[in-house]
Amino acid sequence: MATFLARIATAITLIILLLIFFLYTPPLVTSLLATLVLLYIITFEYTKLFDIKTPLFWIILPFYPIFPFILIIYLCSSWQYRTLVFIMILLTACQDTGAWIAGSLFGKHKLAPTISPKKTWEGFFGGYLLTTIMLSIILVYQQSNISLFFIPLFALAISVLATLGDLFESILKRKVGIKDTGTILPGHGGVLDRVDSFLAVIFLFFFLKDYLLKIFNI
Repeated sequence: MATFLARIATAITLIILLLIFFLYTPPLVTSLLATLVLLYIITFEYTKLFDIKTPLFWIILPFYPIFPFILIIYLCSSWQYRTLVFIMILLTACQDTGAWIAGSLFGKHKLAPTISPKKTWEGFFGGYLLTTIMLSIILVYQQSNISLFFIPLFALAISVLATLGDLFESILKRKVGIKDTGTILPGHGGVLDRVDSFLAVIFLFFFLKDYLLKIFNI
């Protein structure tokens, strides 16, 4: 129960902070924040996954997490694209939250038992459902005229990429025998544990960024 409450309290705090940064600060501040988050991950959490003295550390580092963060930092430097980043975070968080709730309540069929034993197909589809609902709400609010076929397909793409991003980090953590990369976020673990899904979904939003601006009427 204590872990559940800590997780909820941390999530609410993060949502409030994100709203402040995305709604009330200039793009440069948001890009700077993303840069600081990246530096924190590399300095304090990434070293738990790889030994800095090994070549593997330097081989993977440019691709994970630096490159995905470069895309986030770039998008956050523009008012319009920054809105897309906020939508991405919101939808990916829905996938993570829905998967956690549905998996906890109904999870029986393991999704990837050798990588992440707690992940289930019920959790995945619960996250997909919540992502679809939130995407629908956003599109209605933005008065988008997009085809109804776009909603389930785009939500599915987000859900698949978010899950793959989560599983990739799980592989790295399992390799070194740790549960979390840190303890800075009560109930969630480290910062990388919280953003692992975003680091995969950002590619979808980056490559479709101009199309998505039209879709979301930004």
